[in-house]
Amino acid sequence: MFIRRFSFTLFIVIFTASISLSAQPTPFYSGEVQINPDDNALSALFTITFPSDMLSDGTLPVLMSENVRNLQITGLNILSKEQKPNRGLMLHELIFDPENTSDSLSVNFSYSIRIPADHQINRITNKWIELNLDSFWLPIIASIPKFNYELKVNIPSNFILVSGDSIINLNERQYLINSQLQRLDISFAAGKNLDSKDGSYSTVYSSVDSVDLTKIVDQADKSLRFYEDYINRPSEFKNKRIIIISPRKEVGYARKNYIVLSDIRESKPEDLDAFLAHEFAHYWFSNANFRSKHHWLRNHLPNICL
Repeated sequence: MFIRRFSFTLFIVIFTASISLSAQPTPFYSGEVQINPDDNALSALFTITFPSDMLSDGTLPVLMSENVRNLQITGLNILSKEQKPNRGLMLHELIFDPENTSDSLSVNFSYSIRIPADHQINRITNKWIELNLDSFWLPIIASIPKFNYELKVNIPSNFILVSGDSIINLNERQYLINSQLQRLDISFAAGKNLDSKDGSYSTVYSSVDSVDLTKIVDQADKSLRFYEDYINRPSEFKNKRIIIISPRKEVGYARKNYIVLSDIRESKPEDLDAFLAHEFAHYWFSNANFRSKHHWLRNHLPNICL
């Protein structure tokens, strides 16, 4: 009992400290992607506008997947570009004009990428689409800053798109996603014949047969109601948590209010409770740079909430 009480005290101390940090200028991503399930691939256009003080010695380092093809990087103030392998990725060092005095700079990316069929998490198939930072399908500034974004997604008309952010259906083949929260990446999923269930605190989507969505919503709402009562910050629960049941067999993850669970049909109720509680805690504990020595904080701090 003492350990549990100490853990939640630590949770509140760290949580309170995290919300007191001052806001910093953030990059903005404006993009459009064309997803081609038949080819397990996508083509993309992105413009990243970022504060000029993010440059280090006049350089902006950007990480992308080594599977990116047909890459073109342009920008008015870019003098030169260098690229080199970096821990399984490609590091693109964009060198800007040192005489530039603008408060913000922009860089444009045009490319295509095929997601390998054996990727552990990301998918582009005729049945399921799931994208996030794990495949580095989009350009990410190497310091992994939070950013806001606007993204047009073009997919076949028989897919339904789901995201943790605001979605507008522009037509039967195109969606517009606008970030509601500052993000570390752009994550979304799309599937055919998605079932869904609304709760008071959460909405669950699934493309997997024989999943009891009512049970998942009830367990999710129970956990979130506890967090709301304990933390006593109603604004943190104004928007429902979006829960996706992926057809994948392994690995779940959370991106603030957007949670993806792997195939849970064989999960015990107590395991599902613990899994949901852990992933929901990532709403507050998800900012440690996974490429630094502090990356363990991303997963170990949520464990104290169990």
